Amino acid sequence: MSPEVSIILTVYNMESCLRQTMASVVGQTFTDLEIICIDDGSTDASLSILQEYAAVDERIRIVSRENKGQGASRNEGLELAQGEYVMLLDADDIYDTTMVGKLAARAMQSDADVVVCRAVELDDASGRQRSILWTARADWMPAHDPFSGLEMADCLLLGFIGWPWDKLYKRSFIEENALRFPPLANSEDLYFVFLSLVLAQRISFVDEELIEHRVGRSGSVSNSRTAEPCAFYEGICMLKERLQQSDELWPAFKWGFLNWALDYTLWNIEYMADGAARAQMIGCLANGEFAELELDRHAKAYFNLRPDVYERYEALMDQASKAASAGTLADASEKHPAMRLPAAFFNEAKDNGWHAAIDKTTAKLKGQDASERAGNKVERGQVYFPQESQS
Repeated sequence: MSPEVSIILTVYNMESCLRQTMASVVGQTFTDLEIICIDDGSTDASLSILQEYAAVDERIRIVSRENKGQGASRNEGLELAQGEYVMLLDADDIYDTTMVGKLAARAMQSDADVVVCRAVELDDASGRQRSILWTARADWMPAHDPFSGLEMADCLLLGFIGWPWDKLYKRSFIEENALRFPPLANSEDLYFVFLSLVLAQRISFVDEELIEHRVGRSGSVSNSRTAEPCAFYEGICMLKERLQQSDELWPAFKWGFLNWALDYTLWNIEYMADGAARAQMIGCLANGEFAELELDRHAKAYFNLRPDVYERYEALMDQASKAASAGTLADASEKHPAMRLPAAFFNEAKDNGWHAAIDKTTAKLKGQDASERAGNKVERGQVYFPQESQS
């Protein structure tokens, strides 16, 4: 007989916190579970810890394989899952023992495709907790519950956060829409999570903090973005391309999507720890390389869903201008040939504004010799991806 809920736990070198996570998973008051643990080629004691738990709990199934990344691990778990509902959990978080029961009960009551709850941040070093209410903006949700993604199209993407572990999914909904994680080095969650919310006919929200989300842990995915700094943009482009395939979805979600995409781009740059990678991304933004954000097609007032977003954008442009004047973008320009035009760009911006500078710089880039550009960009349909971001 199939279990009611499948829990998919992806594990890679989680020795320091895995026992705490596993204890919170096997200790759920809702017991009709299968627990699928995907060990993604761990080189520490993670696999041994999983085996300890599996030896005393027959609900646990372990799959151990070579390292392929978190997205591939989650996809493998989805292929194995048999439950009516599925949760995709991180192996360093701590889950309230009532979490699965409360989300499953709500899903059954409302026939929801997706059920969302709240979390708190748990600082790995200090043990302190912090509320993160911005990850689920109840004030932006419709007054009734459940609701569809279309009913909050303008603010859906900024109203939730693009991670999967605070959500319970109806597995038939996932399969009917062929939802899977793309092969990106990071930011792979956003495509799966936001597309699921967009497509969901029934979303329900449990306004309780049921997860302690660990932050500041050394080696976490959020600390490894500099190796593939363009992956976030590729994720944005993939989601946009999917939305544009629908005559219904793109007109409804366009404004909210572009506002979210700019905010998400700025966040990735602002919190990029590596200075060279950050300078590279600022240069790409300044030179119009992130064309799918459509900054050159809309007035400043268009990007107003988050009141601070354009101020943040202009602050980065000011940093780029100062760096170009000081010549400190030289190293980054060697990594990304599209950054060879900073002086011309900023002179144009000073004289005629940012949008005019982007238009002119983009035209120059399009006029580059074809053989030079072939080594700089790869074209996929109507979307361009910097070569560095290819997975």
